[in-house]
Amino acid sequence: MPHILADEYQQKCPIWGTPAHVSDYNGHVKKVVSPRVAVPYLVHRLELLDGMFEYIADDDDQHRAKLTTMIIDKSKEAGLHNVSDNYVSQAKEQSLLKVSKRTNRLLKYLVNKSEENLIGYELHINPDNLQQDMVHYSLHKYLSSDEYIQSVKTCYEALAWSESSTLQELGFLIGQLEAAKLVEIVKVYDQGLSCKVTHQGYLKTEQNIVNKDSSQAFVAMWFGNDNESIEEMDNLYDHGIEQAVKNTGYQALRIDRKKDVDKIDDEIIAEIRRSRFLIADYTHGLDGARGGVYHEAGFAEGLDIPVIRSCRSDQLGDLHFDIRQYYHIKWETPEQLRQELEDRIRARIGEGPEIGKAR
Repeated sequence: MPHILADEYQQKCPIWGTPAHVSDYNGHVKKVVSPRVAVPYLVHRLELLDGMFEYIADDDDQHRAKLTTMIIDKSKEAGLHNVSDNYVSQAKEQSLLKVSKRTNRLLKYLVNKSEENLIGYELHINPDNLQQDMVHYSLHKYLSSDEYIQSVKTCYEALAWSESSTLQELGFLIGQLEAAKLVEIVKVYDQGLSCKVTHQGYLKTEQNIVNKDSSQAFVAMWFGNDNESIEEMDNLYDHGIEQAVKNTGYQALRIDRKKDVDKIDDEIIAEIRRSRFLIADYTHGLDGARGGVYHEAGFAEGLDIPVIRSCRSDQLGDLHFDIRQYYHIKWETPEQLRQELEDRIRARIGEGPEIGKAR
């Protein structure tokens, strides 16, 4: 019996084995569009065995869920991401998200999904394991054919965004959102449900944006250690980073240029806490990577403050293993960094409160 999504997704997802659309992207690279992963991703065909990643055990859905989370998070930074065997291995070593983070991610997904239609839109979430006669019954009694197909896709995507391995986990998280009055369950039918995000749910999502009204962008970077390198990095900041931040409606803060700084470590922590986002440039001198940049970027991420990364193109190979999977703007000139940084800020953060002053 063909799957309900078979018309649109005729292949299988290499991670979950669920319906997907797999197409040629570039040479031996395939593009996978899989509702169960929620975002498209790339994979080299040589990484697959019979169309599946061979280094994921058949019964290890937690591994699949963690890998799905990594792909979703990566896509927010860099769009299409190439999923390699090394990336699959990294996912296995990750910790599962805390329940609070999973409910917040699920709520954010439901808000975005409803806003694709109308605020207050009733979202239908149906599992995909119904038998064909039950599908017809469900269609006849509750939903049109198109609505039912969309409800199955929504179920897959909700599982992905909430790092859920099973429908029971997803149901529990939706129940927690309902108990907190962030979601209203409208109907429960057969094996699915429909729900609406409440006013409190929309407010909660907006409140979860850290420092949403801040106009400050903290800049973590090497300042140079001799006349030549100091001049190079000052030029990068003045004509690349600071200009891009200003053009997108924010104010850049480089801690060594702030007046009246006494205890610089305390000041760094305080200013990161005040910032809307952080820019981390990993370019370094002959003495190697700058530990401070790694620390400041990690501290911001721990506070859910977005981090935008960059590095001079000839030093990308020096990046620490832990951050290589993240997207980095690679630059050769300050002007190149300025343009790409502007695009990245607009795409990830949006224009800031001082955008009128920049024009």
